[in-house]
Amino acid sequence: MSYFQPIDIKRISSDTTMSKPLLGYVKEVTNQLESIQVAINEIEKLRETLRLATEKKDILLDLHCRYYALLSSVERRIPISETEVKINFNWYDLYKQKKFGRYSINYEKACVLFNIASLYTQIAVLENLENTDGIKNACKYFRLSAGTFEQLKELLEAHPEDAVTSDLTADSLNLLSTMMLAQAQELFYMMALKSNMKAGVISKLAAQASDYYSNALDGMTTNLKSVVPKRWITYSELKRDLMKAVAQFQLGKEKKEQKAFGDELARYRIASRLIDNVLKYKTLLPEISVWVDDIATRIKNAERSAQKDNDMIYHETVHPEHKLPPLEKKVMVKSERIETVKLNLDPKSDPFNSFIPMRVRTAESVYSERKAALLRDISKQVEDQNSIAKSALYEMNLPGALEALETPHGIPLSLLKKMELVKKDSGINGLVATIHKLKSLAEENGVILDVSMATLDEEEKDDAQMRSQYNQTWTRTPSHILNANLRSEGRVFKEKLEHAVKSDGYIKKMVEDNQRGIDLLCAEQGQILQLLPETSRQDVSIGGLKQLLKQLDEMIFARETALSQMREMMKQDEIIDKLIKLQESEYEKLYVQELAKYEPLIKPIRDNLQQSGILKAIKEENDLFIQKRSENEQLIQRQQVLQEFELAFTNYNILKEHLSEGVQFYSNFNEAIQKFKTKCSDFVLARKTEKQDLLHAIQTQSKSTSTSGYIVTTSTQPQSTPAYPTTSPQIASQTPPPYSSVVRQQPMMVPIGTQPVQFVPVNYQTMQPTQQSIRIQPAPIINPQLQQSWQPTQQQIRVQPSPNPQQQWQPIFISPQQLPQQNPNPHNPYNIK
Repeated sequence: MSYFQPIDIKRISSDTTMSKPLLGYVKEVTNQLESIQVAINEIEKLRETLRLATEKKDILLDLHCRYYALLSSVERRIPISETEVKINFNWYDLYKQKKFGRYSINYEKACVLFNIASLYTQIAVLENLENTDGIKNACKYFRLSAGTFEQLKELLEAHPEDAVTSDLTADSLNLLSTMMLAQAQELFYMMALKSNMKAGVISKLAAQASDYYSNALDGMTTNLKSVVPKRWITYSELKRDLMKAVAQFQLGKEKKEQKAFGDELARYRIASRLIDNVLKYKTLLPEISVWVDDIATRIKNAERSAQKDNDMIYHETVHPEHKLPPLEKKVMVKSERIETVKLNLDPKSDPFNSFIPMRVRTAESVYSERKAALLRDISKQVEDQNSIAKSALYEMNLPGALEALETPHGIPLSLLKKMELVKKDSGINGLVATIHKLKSLAEENGVILDVSMATLDEEEKDDAQMRSQYNQTWTRTPSHILNANLRSEGRVFKEKLEHAVKSDGYIKKMVEDNQRGIDLLCAEQGQILQLLPETSRQDVSIGGLKQLLKQLDEMIFARETALSQMREMMKQDEIIDKLIKLQESEYEKLYVQELAKYEPLIKPIRDNLQQSGILKAIKEENDLFIQKRSENEQLIQRQQVLQEFELAFTNYNILKEHLSEGVQFYSNFNEAIQKFKTKCSDFVLARKTEKQDLLHAIQTQSKSTSTSGYIVTTSTQPQSTPAYPTTSPQIASQTPPPYSSVVRQQPMMVPIGTQPVQFVPVNYQTMQPTQQSIRIQPAPIINPQLQQSWQPTQQQIRVQPSPNPQQQWQPIFISPQQLPQQNPNPHNPYNIK
């Protein structure tokens, strides 16, 4: 038995069903049923494991934490309430042991948190208190329990409608938290005792423990006295007095060390009175009686010794309790919250992670569009300024004019480097190969999309045929309703693919228009030299102009680099996990916060766009350069050729970048379209399974009714051979009830004295007579309206199988002559015994 009081866990009711309502909701909003089915099975199985509670305490604690985390994941994805997804979570009140249920996931989470807090206490009392490590561990568990009860209280303060049982009220949770802190403080006292700390310190620790127990006892004896276990009240009262007695005893020892012998004896007397009160009801808690006896012996011995010494030696005044200073207290414990990671799932380990609610998908689309709009705005500003800069340089024949002047003979080094880069990438052939790759990727994605849509078309057509064939018995939801979201998604993919193909055609034309210049960049040096006329060297200072051009190049490179970083950052930017945790009203705030993280990249880009000053300086330097140099026809021709090479290289890089973006687009598009194909396949597979189940049900019903029908015919004369109808559209178009249901129906009322009634067994599929025979007999039913002057006006009959089906079937006719004529008994007209 333990020195401390654990808390029992709340019992879970077995009549809560989670899978059916969860699957019903999931089927309405997604087609990825297989993965969600696994997740739903796990959470339902886990709840059943918690209900049985057969695992070890530490394992059971971990299972409760995982279940709580799964509930939190479900809460963010599925609207569980009495008006939406209805799951009635049933639990038993710990105090009253009465079952209570609510259609609220917060109620379920609250009950799970209660059990987590309780399990911490149960683990704490299992620790070995004979060593310091065991005391430390037990103290930590009680503090965690107190913190969990506080966390539970906060949850229910946010959802007061779920605090529906007595154990979940604020008063209950306050007293439980205080009681756990009392036990943790007492453990701290035990640790101080084992560590041989000073008596004054030990006294303060015990006094604080007594104060905690006193507060817990107050909570039990006010609003909860009628519901909390009586043992708790006894335990708290005993521990309150025991810890106070220990505090007085330890303070007496400190007074002895201070040679205040009168105060020493006074403290021992108070401790002795308190321990006497504890001894009165120690038998109610036998597990701690040995401990109580040991403390009582120490106190009594100390009191007798101090009394003897004071009487014989010190003769000091012993003050009554009310004249002594109150006990000093020292708080050494506080509640501790569970680690966040224990109550939350990592996305990789969350089985519900693949299920994204529609509201979150919509919100994520809004955020993606805002990102795209921001990127388009910044990209346009960068492209506009780059275009302005390049146009200005082209008009000034820069940098071709400088290269022509610096290198009057041969090929400039900068041009050789550019030619080497283009040749390394295979020049125009590399671009054409990428164009062919884009075409192939587009066709491949188009085929996947067409196949996906074709599977939906085929399934929808099949569903329509089944509906036409079986009419009202084909009761499942039409395919065109269920696949509407998939078709809408497919149309979006189709539009994006068509737009991408148009972009491919535009880029292809640009490649064709720039083929000559790009081919020249891949030409042999001899061919290039033929295009570059030689000029004489001129001694013109161009250092300032070159420096300005370098600064402009650095500005363009810096903003393009920042823009590229921004694109990459946006590709990795996912906020679905954050959106799932928020309410819809909080989405706008999140958008603003998330977009703000791009500001460190946007600000330098915008600052960098201020290039009018440097372009003006370049123009001024270029004007001076033109004035100083002497122009001739060869120089002009050389700088024009070099400028054409510069333009071809610039266009080559632009085309290469566009083609790279195209490949990346089709790669991402293929990944998305493959997922779409999988969703379509899953949908069709689920519908096929549903179709087979429905067909089986229809066929089973048809078989069960095919041998149990009958047809009522009338004739004016008895016939030796019954006449069977060959066709009967009205009857053949209906499904007859099973034979057993006919027997249980209310007896048929047949007029007497008119035409005889003939019952003919018929097979409803062939409309031919069956070999099953039936008979008609009066039903033993009393008609309370019959009087003594009863006359046969109606006969109540029922149909049942003949006891001997092997006999040859003969129709039975009932007429008034067959009724009893003498002394009819109104309560038993057919003399049935």
